[in-house]
Amino acid sequence: MPSTKAKPHLLTDVRHWLDRAEEARITAETFNDLGAKRTTLDIAKSCDFLAESAAHRLTNNKPNSEQ
Repeated sequence: MPSTKAKPHLLTDVRHWLDRAEEARITAETFNDLGAKRTTLDIAKSCDFLAESAAHRLTNNKPNSEQ
């Protein structure tokens, strides 16, 4: 039976994007091709940006009493 626990939306799931960034960095270290390594590290930076954006959304979407 599927879990009834709600999953966070990707736009606000900071952990998801941080994990993807870490995964990309680990993968980049396995490449000998500098272009592939650079592209994969760029993906990691993009994931970091998405994590920051998700954190910003979480902070700005709280009711005023919680900010």
